Amino acid sequence: MSTSLDPEGGTFGSELGPLKMLPVAVARRSVEASTRDRCQSPFLPNWEILPAVRIIAKSSLQKFWERPGCADARGPLHSWYAEAIKATWRSPQDIKDQYASASICGNNRVVFNIGGNKYRLVVEVQYQAGIVWVKFVGTHAQYDRIDVETVNDY
Repeated sequence: MSTSLDPEGGTFGSELGPLKMLPVAVARRSVEASTRDRCQSPFLPNWEILPAVRIIAKSSLQKFWERPGCADARGPLHSWYAEAIKATWRSPQDIKDQYASASICGNNRVVFNIGGNKYRLVVEVQYQAGIVWVKFVGTHAQYDRIDVETVNDY
């Protein structure tokens, strides 16, 4: 396939016909429009579609609800997990928008109230990578005895 650049008109010529070069601002609007319409341009990547977060590890949640006296945490932890794996948290504000009662702490830690505030879930969030690590699950009384920024029970 042969390709040539026309410096005057800003087009590429090929066996497929001329392709018009777009200024960067127009290209960005095209990406935004394709995101809104869920129709991607074959020439421009769609940077706006973000993958959901990855939770490490669901087994930590399961270990907690399998403890004697904690079986009632299973439903609320399942619900949190189901919502979290569909989320696209890229900032603490994204979490607050979804969970107003969540507490944003230092060291990228977030505390969620689980089961009507009977239980607490502490996670560490790597926003850029889209990874959430479970660091602590416990009762409200157990939570009161930990340091949120350093706890690493799992």
